[in-house]
Amino acid sequence: MHTLFCALGLKKYSKVSSCFNANEIWDKIKVTHECTSQVKKSKVRILTLNYETFKMKPGEDIKVMFDRFTTIINGLKSYGKIYLNKEEVRKMLRSLPKLWEAKVTIIEEVNNLETLILDELIGSLLTHELRRKFQKKKRLKLKSNKEKYPIICYECKKLGHIKFDYPQWKKNGLSKQKLKAHIATWSDENSFDDED
Repeated sequence: MHTLFCALGLKKYSKVSSCFNANEIWDKIKVTHECTSQVKKSKVRILTLNYETFKMKPGEDIKVMFDRFTTIINGLKSYGKIYLNKEEVRKMLRSLPKLWEAKVTIIEEVNNLETLILDELIGSLLTHELRRKFQKKKRLKLKSNKEKYPIICYECKKLGHIKFDYPQWKKNGLSKQKLKAHIATWSDENSFDDED
C-alpha cells in the first residue's frame, strides 16, 4: 500500500486514501485509468474513428500532422489495436491534400509501399515541404524585386517593348542615353542569368 501511495500524486492519492488494502487501491486505479472494458471499448472506437477520418488540416505542416497521427497510432497500440506499417504508410499518403498529389504519385511509383517504412516516408515528405517553402520564398523575393526594379530582358528589347519612363530610373538620375547604353551592353552578352 505504501508503494502505491508513493507512486501516486496528491490528487490520485485522495481518491484511494480510504482503501484498506493494496487490491482495493489497484481496482480503483484501474477504473480511474480507463481499464474497465466499457471505457476501453469506447476509447478504441473514438481512436479508430480518428484514424479512419484522419486528414491533413489546412495550413498544417508535415511535422504537426505526423505528431497527431503518431498520437492516434500510439493510443490504439496501448489498447491492443495495431495497424501494420504498410497500412500506416498508405493512410498517411491518402491523408495528404490535392496539393501533394504529384509527390504522392512519385512516392507510389518509385517505392514499394509494402516495404516502405513510415519514418522514411515522413523524411521524404519533410524534404519536399522544405523545398516547396524555399521555392515559395524565392518566388516572393523575385516578385518584390521585379516590383522595385523592372527587368529588361533581351526578348523585350528585340520586340521593342522597352519603356524609359520608370520613376526609379529618373530618381537615380539615369538618362535615356545611359539606359540605351546599358541595354546595348546587356544585349551583347551571350548568356543571361535568371537571378541577374
